[in-house]
Amino acid sequence: MATNWWEQDYEEFYGAQGTDKQIKKMNALDTLQSKEFVDTLKDYYTYKTGENFFDKEDADVIEEFYDDRTWANYNTVGITGDLSRVMGENDPRRLRQFSEINNLYMDLPNFWNDPNRNFGQWLMDMGGAMITDPLNLIGFGIGGQVAKQEYKRQLRNALRGKVAKEIDRQAIEAIAKSANKKALGSAIKRGAIYEGAYSGLVSGVQDALLQNTSISSGATDEFSFKRLGINTAFGTAMGTVFGGAFSAGGFKLALAGQKKTTIRQLKDIHEYGFDELTGKRLFADLSEPKRGKQFYKNKDAEEIARIKKYNEIDAKNMDDYITKMRETARQPFGKPPKDPFNYQRWAEGDEDHTVVELIRQTATDIKEQLDADVASNKFQQIREEAALLGADPEDVVRQIKETGDTNLAAYMLAMRTRIKHNADLMIKSARQIDDVTLSSADRNKLKKTFEQHMNLTRELLVLQKRAQERIATALASQRQKVDDATPLEAESAIDLLVNPEKAEMQLKIEGNIEDYMRAVSKIYDDNHMILSLQNVQKVNKWDLAAEYVNNNLLSSPDTHLLNIASGLMQTQWKPLTMLFRAMYLSPTDSKRAAEVANEALETYVYQYVYTIEAIRSSFRSFKAGRPLLDSRALKYDSNIRQGQLANYLNEMVASYTNVLPTTLARTIQGAAKIPITVATVPLRVLSAGDEFLKTLAFKARAAAQINSRIARDNPEVFTRTRRFKDRQAYKQKVNEMMKEYIDESGKARSTVGGSDISMNSAGLSSADRLEVNDPLHYAREASYTQPATSQAQKADGTFVGDTEGRVTGAVLDFTARHRWTRAMGLHFINTPSNLIRWNFQHLPILGRYQFQMKQMLKKDASGAYINPEAAAEANARITMGYMIWIGAFYAAISGKVTGGGERDYRKNLQKEVNTGWQPYSYKTQDGRYISMNRLDPFFTPFGIAADMVYALDKFYAHNESLTQYQESRMTELAMGAITSLTRNFTSKFYTKGMLETVDLFLGDGLMHTKDPERKSALFLGRFGFKFAPLSGMFRYINRVNDDYSRELWGLSDQLNSYKITDDPDAVMPRRNMFGEKIDRQNGWLFGIGGKEGIWSSPFSMTTFANTETAKFFSEAGRTVDYLPPSKIAKHTNINLKDLKNAQGQTAYDRWMEIKSEITIPYKGFNASLKEIVEFLITNPKSPIKRLPTGKVEGEDMMQQEILKVVRQFERAAYEKMLKEFPEINEERRRRETNIQREVRNALDAFVNQ
Repeated sequence: MATNWWEQDYEEFYGAQGTDKQIKKMNALDTLQSKEFVDTLKDYYTYKTGENFFDKEDADVIEEFYDDRTWANYNTVGITGDLSRVMGENDPRRLRQFSEINNLYMDLPNFWNDPNRNFGQWLMDMGGAMITDPLNLIGFGIGGQVAKQEYKRQLRNALRGKVAKEIDRQAIEAIAKSANKKALGSAIKRGAIYEGAYSGLVSGVQDALLQNTSISSGATDEFSFKRLGINTAFGTAMGTVFGGAFSAGGFKLALAGQKKTTIRQLKDIHEYGFDELTGKRLFADLSEPKRGKQFYKNKDAEEIARIKKYNEIDAKNMDDYITKMRETARQPFGKPPKDPFNYQRWAEGDEDHTVVELIRQTATDIKEQLDADVASNKFQQIREEAALLGADPEDVVRQIKETGDTNLAAYMLAMRTRIKHNADLMIKSARQIDDVTLSSADRNKLKKTFEQHMNLTRELLVLQKRAQERIATALASQRQKVDDATPLEAESAIDLLVNPEKAEMQLKIEGNIEDYMRAVSKIYDDNHMILSLQNVQKVNKWDLAAEYVNNNLLSSPDTHLLNIASGLMQTQWKPLTMLFRAMYLSPTDSKRAAEVANEALETYVYQYVYTIEAIRSSFRSFKAGRPLLDSRALKYDSNIRQGQLANYLNEMVASYTNVLPTTLARTIQGAAKIPITVATVPLRVLSAGDEFLKTLAFKARAAAQINSRIARDNPEVFTRTRRFKDRQAYKQKVNEMMKEYIDESGKARSTVGGSDISMNSAGLSSADRLEVNDPLHYAREASYTQPATSQAQKADGTFVGDTEGRVTGAVLDFTARHRWTRAMGLHFINTPSNLIRWNFQHLPILGRYQFQMKQMLKKDASGAYINPEAAAEANARITMGYMIWIGAFYAAISGKVTGGGERDYRKNLQKEVNTGWQPYSYKTQDGRYISMNRLDPFFTPFGIAADMVYALDKFYAHNESLTQYQESRMTELAMGAITSLTRNFTSKFYTKGMLETVDLFLGDGLMHTKDPERKSALFLGRFGFKFAPLSGMFRYINRVNDDYSRELWGLSDQLNSYKITDDPDAVMPRRNMFGEKIDRQNGWLFGIGGKEGIWSSPFSMTTFANTETAKFFSEAGRTVDYLPPSKIAKHTNINLKDLKNAQGQTAYDRWMEIKSEITIPYKGFNASLKEIVEFLITNPKSPIKRLPTGKVEGEDMMQQEILKVVRQFERAAYEKMLKEFPEINEERRRRETNIQREVRNALDAFVNQ
């Protein structure tokens, strides 16, 4: 329940009486009845609702005031609407009206002391707002989830060892009763805690934002932390009460629903001959709601017979299960060993069945395959297994080629294979421990099997470590492996599986191994295994710092909007590229070309089909706090483990509080999880966004490929010409095949062979196994998370040549060895690299020389492509590149996009504040400039094209032929093209900070800059930005809550921009040439909000200043030559931007403000600077109209005359400013006195020589 404690303050809540407060409340009642305030209400509500309140009675207007403020303060929907309206409001008068209305509501007494309200009115408004608050869904939902989980747990226990005929209605009633008894209290507690926390957070954020609005509008003077605390505390208290109540209701309702579902479905089972059902099938039939044809009564006789037969076949004893599990676990090169290992004899200590014998046996099998591969010059499998082991693949291949001996490789690969094999068996055993069909004997067999493999793995790890020490020369530097965890991570995960570091897990092994198996059964990958089993004290602290910094940098909502927007562009781009690939394939393979074309169209359509599922996946990913579909390729690069920071902080809190009484310790630990969770939310949101994009792309691409497979292998079911021949069989085939692409834990599998996540489907064609057709690789490219390294692939799916990573691979290797770099500056590497690579791959002509494109276009000795489809894809990308570059130059020539402008950033700034122009933006028909510089990679060609066109226009401006002066500047023009490329890439948000850091520490940029103070302050400000908690969010809140654009000058300005409690005017506003404040930019987001846009987005929007001055400075070929005056006071060396008056305004800002206020006699009347300049521009008899237009030998004479007037006003304003800051003249006189003294002393010394 979100609310604000605005009708009582802390002291009054506890019964204290205060005369001043009583007077304040009485004054508020008087103000409410005053005509002036009622008129304010009428004006504001007319503006807000569109309804004419001036025709209403005063009493009705006051009633509207109470209704509006109650819902806006006690209901989350009302709060959200209120804040949205305030943040999107640009009219200072309306903001002040809102603040006055809101502040008065806060000052009013409680309803029993308010003559305008009675209990019935108060209860209807307050109760309605609170009860209908959507936040109550949190408590309601938690109660429902707890009920479902506990009911299923009780049901699972009741079904253990039983068949359906043994279960009746009375048993179900008993299960529901037991669930209610054991979990209702827990549901109420959890609902109260969670809703209380969220309600307190909403109330606190709302109050902080509204206080800032009140301060910025001038309605109040300072931020009240007391009010913030009271509102947050009351919001938490009310949320706790309502959360507990609604959680109880949700629990009762969900439990009743579950019971009703089970009884109805049990009847279905009994009536249709399934009394012998048991185990998982029975549990699923009784616990999961059914609809329509899912009921046995709605199935035909043939389907019922098939289901019964399946359940008979599926039945097995535990010995058979364990045997089959061992047979199906991963074996060397996918084949079972010829001589199965006797685990029982090993466990009994048989000397013929030792670990060494197991390795020898496995190595013999591997050596046969290795020898066969070497003989046929095939080294791909060796490279893959060597990389998984941790050896340098090329070193292993080179050694084998030189010696012809595969023994060493075989033994090392055998150890790695058997370790992985046993770890897989442990996980599989653990996942069966909660099977409801297990008898006590079967459960003991599973536990014994688990312990056997754990002990065997321990012995294998010891043996492997000894072998590695002896043959260290075979293990070169660690390297990142495509489609797998790094060898060190996989090895660490298995080591932790059998030797957990976490004390809690060690106790489970020593106590009841069954508890440890349950914990292991919930582990989903190597990364999670490390997080769950490691000792957090041993975590690399630089990794924790890097995760902390990444959360801070990613905490602005704009970042996540940009991530989604850029990915959605790929959903349109990649299917079209596939169509061009089909075009290039058609001359040589028309059948495959038709298949690719169909897959392209289907992929595009299926993206919309799977949108809802992608949204659901993103929510599941956010809730889990990790990627689900693909955990190995992340936006923030795979060598940072998501969730480590939260684990570490929670463990630290637990270590300090475990000495306290249990209840108190748990309360503190639970409370600490709230800020820890909030601090790590940004990475959760990023993962959720990627999950959405990847699920969308992966499922769509997989579904299209499945269609090809069905049409190829089952034409009686589906063909692309006649579509569905048997719709039911088609759906069944699709569902069966989709399970091949996604494993039981929800992780995506790859169609490319040779890795642990490869599919083993025999139905894949050689084309399906190519990387360019792999749905997982497609999804990674769509989200810019594909690996940095790549290798040329042949048409048969095998790889040739070296694995290359170039610069990105080298940087990733460097950061893996020097972890501190990830926290200090190299935050994001792989994804920015992929954005840049995308542009290089789409360059006309030159794109084929990018190293990955060269791999795709690789030819054999005969001159034929080794992979025609990959070559077609490469050519398609270059063709698409032609399209985007042609469009880019057309847009630049048409003036629809802007480049970076002048080299002098100050001139660009003045052009922006005086005309509305923005660099790297799209210009709309109505004169708005929408910044697109962050829409990578698609806008980059447009920015470069605009830079080049601007350089040419500037070069040829106002001249029809080249003069001797211009010919001498041909070199400068040529360099301008190179400069445009450099500036475009260095202006990106993901490269700018890194390059500035390198320049500051390693370059001479600070020494050569004219303003080292400002440059170093900007660097330190950005450095502080990284380490300030959720700094991106705080800066975002400050920006959207401000009316004006701010000039972040020094370090204090940088730091103030992160504080949401500070007065916005603590940072000086940006001003234009006339000294006027510049309004804050709104954001464009696909047309939402119309021409005004929304309060913020990654695409900032400015409106063309439709004044005569703006039109003058926007003329083609004209630059804004105006530069603001120096910040250093003449003859004093005082920095005017550091000197402030009592109101906190700097001398410099006051100087510029005075410039906009003063008038001087001109043409018989007193005129302001703006009036005089516009007269000079518009009046035909103006003195500047006699001057030549354009530039004459590089000088704009008309503009120079205007700037003379501007400087005249600045001199007059400076003299007025000096009177307000007398310390400047005092310093000047002091300096003059010192100079005179020094001159006299020098003269005296000269005379006395």
